[in-house]
Amino acid sequence: MQRPDAFDTIVVEPRASVPPSSTPPPQAAVIYLHGFTGSFTVQAWLVGQAARELNMLTVAPATGFIGNWWTSNGEATIRRTITYLRGRGIQRIYLAGLSNGAVGVCRLAPKLQADLTGIILLSGADAFAPQSTLPVLALQGNHDERMPADLTARYVKQAGDRGTYREFDGDHLLLAKHAPEVQAELLKWLREREAQAK
Repeated sequence: MQRPDAFDTIVVEPRASVPPSSTPPPQAAVIYLHGFTGSFTVQAWLVGQAARELNMLTVAPATGFIGNWWTSNGEATIRRTITYLRGRGIQRIYLAGLSNGAVGVCRLAPKLQADLTGIILLSGADAFAPQSTLPVLALQGNHDERMPADLTARYVKQAGDRGTYREFDGDHLLLAKHAPEVQAELLKWLREREAQAK
């Protein structure tokens, strides 16, 4: 029942300081794309925890349960989400995806790169998708039974110096089972990108 003009969105706000007026409004955000079986709040929250440390917003739109973001409806939903973020004053946007969401990121990054600062792939990639010119972070389990690690590694290798690949001793549920390690890698990479952007 998700459509580009009517879709569920999870928003993970940046960590507030005390007093709230001392916290500047966020200038960067992560758009998190869910995978097969649809949107789960906990996955968006886990990704959002790293972004919150850098005063970044995380938004997790939803599409059909398949997570086929590369369709016209999926792309339109992402574009609507970008419009929402621009309306909040967001200047830098990182597009992240889990599993089928990561496949969608790979396929759409070339089309959306003018609006993006970087892409993040979690437990998946489309090794045969055209490359964008964006920085890439890929976090992958070496025992992933659904999205083989060699496909993700191949995609990042094609990115050359723009690519960062981290492999964990884990399966497809890497984000859930290795949350602290994944969050640490996300935070490190986002911090580096943000330092370069400022």
